[in-house]
Amino acid sequence: MLVGRIKGVKRLHNLIMVIKPVDKKKGAVEGFVDDTVIDQKINALLLDGSGVNVTNFRWRSVQGHVFLFGRALSASEKTKAAGIVKGIKTVLSVTDRVKVRPRG
Repeated sequence: MLVGRIKGVKRLHNLIMVIKPVDKKKGAVEGFVDDTVIDQKINALLLDGSGVNVTNFRWRSVQGHVFLFGRALSASEKTKAAGIVKGIKTVLSVTDRVKVRPRG
């Protein structure tokens, strides 16, 4: 893969998602707004979640399907972060790519 040859790229997650065509009643902008709202909710809830260091996580919502990446310092932090995201009403699924790596 071309991306894998770029200096500094350590890992590539090749997750291609086939999405349905844009709902003509909603339009592309409304779908984008829905994902932006989900992204903001994740940020707020992870910031508020005790035992979760939000700066160690990244995420992206695509039509309500959330991809969660990052580094948890413990298995319980990983479980808690994923649980927070899964608990958001408008999230349809969560693909969890968080690695557990304690400080050291």
